[in-house]
Amino acid sequence: MRARSLAIVLLLLGVASCRPKLAELEKLAGTPAGEARLAAIVEDADANLSVRVDAATVLVAAPPSQTQPIGLTRLFDALRALHDADRAAVTRELWGRIATNLKQKPAGGVDPTARYGDAAIALALACAHDGAAEARGLDLGTDLCKQIDKGLVAWAAGEDGDLADDRWALLEARVFGEATTTSLTRALRAVGAPSARALASTLHAR
Repeated sequence: MRARSLAIVLLLLGVASCRPKLAELEKLAGTPAGEARLAAIVEDADANLSVRVDAATVLVAAPPSQTQPIGLTRLFDALRALHDADRAAVTRELWGRIATNLKQKPAGGVDPTARYGDAAIALALACAHDGAAEARGLDLGTDLCKQIDKGLVAWAAGEDGDLADDRWALLEARVFGEATTTSLTRALRAVGAPSARALASTLHAR
């Protein structure tokens, strides 16, 4: 515990290594001060892009809390504060990280993609100009929005070429399951035809 606290203090004071490692950034998640520091790194246009995206990824994965802003809220506030070109660069790299993590497989009854799915939902809704989306106001561009829409649909319903049972398991867990959020169903509706085709294909494969 003492070592963890010392690492956080060093990073907050800026006396840690010039380029903090991902493990160091992950130690900041879960505390208001730590997540504020992560958001500040995302906003720092002079910082290394990879480090900024590392910080953004940690915020995506940060567990939700009822007593403080969750990581996604911090992240989207930070992205909104960036200039257009800078935001585009960070978001493009961040989506690559999110898309990779969305492909993780559940293990031991735990879905490691849940927080990344939340981020994909919020970004897809932002692409649809949904005023209630956490990521509202972010201009993500047509090309990136197409990638986000495709990634969200694949996460929710699988892809052509996946085993039918695997696709059905995803559909049951993420679209028809008890944990399904209204945000997901809203996002899938916003995606439109690609979403409808993927859902129909998964149902047909079964």
